[in-house]
Amino acid sequence: MAIYSINRYLPSINELLTSVVNSFDHSKSKNRLNGTSFTLDDIIGVSQSIRQSVKQARKIAPTPSAVMIYGETGTGKELFAQGIHNASSYSARPFVAVNCAAIPETLMESLLLGTIKGAFTGAIDSPGLFEQAENGTLFLDEINSLSLPL
Repeated sequence: MAIYSINRYLPSINELLTSVVNSFDHSKSKNRLNGTSFTLDDIIGVSQSIRQSVKQARKIAPTPSAVMIYGETGTGKELFAQGIHNASSYSARPFVAVNCAAIPETLMESLLLGTIKGAFTGAIDSPGLFEQAENGTLFLDEINSLSLPL
């Protein structure tokens, strides 16, 4: 279960939380075989900006376009990414998420592109994240933490 709220009026936060908790179906598993847990229907909000964001996400999801989701840390970018993935024609394909800030920059290239045995000391045959996504979605969270050359 996830709750996301941008709000200044405290009583409405309590109403939102109550609404989310009451609408959550505990018997229904949210984990899907494609590596996601959320759809756009899981994004609950009453503000004009959140409703507009969900509307835009629904509009872009069926297209084959690459999507850049911009926002501060903790604002629900992955929730939107999973929702867009699940509303797209690629929804049966894998959703692979990686937090770029949590991976040392020296390992990022081999993680994204994979490695071949013998390429360097200790290297093994390992598919990269691009290959693991298999025409699905590769979500690079906190990509701004990487250097420009990388």
